[in-house]
Amino acid sequence: MQFWTKVEAGDYPNYNAVLSVLINNQTRTLQNAYGAAPSNCEGLGDKNEGRVDLPPGVYSWKAKYLTDSVSGTITIIRDTCVLQEVKF
Repeated sequence: MQFWTKVEAGDYPNYNAVLSVLINNQTRTLQNAYGAAPSNCEGLGDKNEGRVDLPPGVYSWKAKYLTDSVSGTITIIRDTCVLQEVKF
């Protein structure tokens, strides 16, 4: 599965802050943003910063940026790359 965001860190007040995502005790950081939703995981190119390999199941996730946070759940399906946008 792959987390992604349209928001660049520079759009927030603190350019040097890191957007981090926690899922299944794994933390990923997002430092790149996209102008539009990728059509699939290959559309993310070599920007694998938000990639997490998980077995099929339902997972809770939480993203943080400075004092803001957002959370949700995601269903992982075998042999499918699931894209999850992180929106604040």
